[in-house]
Amino acid sequence: MPLKPGLKVKQTQRLILTPAMRQSIKILQMSALDLSDLIQRELDENPLLTAEPNYSQGEKADLQIALDTIPNHQSLAETLHSQIGLMAAPEKTKAIAYYLAGNLTDDGYLIENLDDLASNFSITYNQAETALGLLQACDPCGIGARDLPECLGLQMAAIGETAENRAIVLEHLHLFSQTDMSALSRKTGRSKRELQRLKAVLTNLNPTPGRQHKPEANHALVADILVSENASGFSIESNNSTTPSLTVDTSSLTALRSKDQDAIDFLNLHKVRANNLIRAIEARSTMLIRIVKTIVARQHRFFTDGHAYLIPMTQANLAADLAVHPSTVARALTNKSLACSFGAFPLSFFFTSGINSVDGKSTLSAYVVQQKIRKIIATETARDVLSDLMITTLLRNSGVDITRRTVAKYRQCLKVSSSAQRRKSKRFL
Repeated sequence: MPLKPGLKVKQTQRLILTPAMRQSIKILQMSALDLSDLIQRELDENPLLTAEPNYSQGEKADLQIALDTIPNHQSLAETLHSQIGLMAAPEKTKAIAYYLAGNLTDDGYLIENLDDLASNFSITYNQAETALGLLQACDPCGIGARDLPECLGLQMAAIGETAENRAIVLEHLHLFSQTDMSALSRKTGRSKRELQRLKAVLTNLNPTPGRQHKPEANHALVADILVSENASGFSIESNNSTTPSLTVDTSSLTALRSKDQDAIDFLNLHKVRANNLIRAIEARSTMLIRIVKTIVARQHRFFTDGHAYLIPMTQANLAADLAVHPSTVARALTNKSLACSFGAFPLSFFFTSGINSVDGKSTLSAYVVQQKIRKIIATETARDVLSDLMITTLLRNSGVDITRRTVAKYRQCLKVSSSAQRRKSKRFL
C-alpha cells in the first residue's frame, strides 16, 4: 500500500493546565516562608494588590526574633571572597579573582575561559592567570580548576607530591582506575609498591571540591496549621500570622473609566493576577485544613496522649480519605507543619510504615518501634550490652513482630552504634 501525504481532522480530549492552575499547584507546595516571599514580590509588582497583616505587634516581634536567630551560612562564593580579601595582591587582581569565584560550577570548576576574560576586562592573559592563581590558592584545595587533571594536580601539589609523581598520575589516570599494576609499572618504570602508594593518594583526592562546601540551610519551622484541644474535641485553624490578608483595590480602574485604554488593559491584567493569587492561597489553606482534619481523626490518640500512640499511616491512605490524587497530597505535605500541645511537627512526621504485632491483631508505627529500641538500649550497662539479635528477642517477647535486620536498620536511623562499639565505649565510663 503506497504512502501518501494527507490531512485528517481528529477530535480528542486533553487536560490542559491554565496559568492559574499552574500557579495554584506551585503555591500548594510552598512553605509558609516561601509563600510570604512570593506575596511580597506580588505586592511590589501589582499596583492593585493590597495587604493587611493578620498578627498583632507582639506576634510579629516573636516571629521576627525567630527568623533573625537562624544561622546565616556563607555560600561558596562568599567564603572564597573572604579568603581572597586577606591575600596580598593588587586590588585589580583581587577584583578579577572575585569575579572568577562567582563563575564556578557546583563541583567547584571554573567555567570562564581566560582568553575571553582577558578580552572582556581589557587585561593580559598573564594578569588573568595571576587572578586565577589567587582563586586556586583558596580552600578547599582544588577549587577553580578548569578540568579534572588540574583539580587533582592542585591537591597533589598541596600534599607535597613531586611534579614527576603528579605527571605520572595525571598522564595515566585511566590506568590507575584499573587494577593491573603490572601494565602500569611497565609503562611508567615505577615499582608496583610505589604505584600502589600513588593510587592510594589518588583515591583520597576530592574530584568535586565545590561539593565539600555545601552547608545545609536552616529554616524556621513556622506552623501552617494550629491544632488545639477544647471541650468539644479539637480546633483546627490556619496560622494567619504567616500570610497577610490580601484584597484587590479596584478604585484605580473606576477612576480611569475609559480615558486610557492601555492603562485599563494593564490594570485589568493585574486584577486577574491578583484574583488568581488570592484564590490559589485560599485553595492552599482549604486543602491544608482538610489534610490536618484527616490526620487528627486518624491520629487522635497522638494528639491527646503523645508520641507513644502514633499509628501507621500512609499518604495513599490520606489521598483515599480526601478523594484526591496522591500527587496532590504529596505537594500539600511538602514543607508544611502543624503546631499542637506537644510541639510543632512537619506533616510528614505523621506518615510512617507499620509493623505487625506477633498475634497479628494490631500494628505499631515504625516511629514507636524505634523509640522502644532507644529505651531498651538506654537501659544497658557496661557488662550487659545487647546485640541486635537480643533486642529483636526482647521486642518479639513484648509482642512486636520484627526481624533482626529491621532492628539494625532502625538502630542506624537512631544513629546508635553497634553493640561492639557500645561495649568498647562503655569500658571507659
